[in-house]
Amino acid sequence: MAGRLCQCRYETGGTLTGRPSAHRWDCGPLRPDCRPDPLPVAPGPPITYAPFPAARPTGK
Repeated sequence: MAGRLCQCRYETGGTLTGRPSAHRWDCGPLRPDCRPDPLPVAPGPPITYAPFPAARPTGK
């Protein structure tokens, strides 16, 4: 089961299951999901400065 946090655990066998006692992986639907890898931070646009300050209109 992709994306599932599995656990190796000891399960007892029995006559009802017909399986011997052994260590088995538990990847059942009640197990939590694995967290996705964090996304890399995308770089922002480059910071550029205007070569000259903007001219301000005078009140004349």
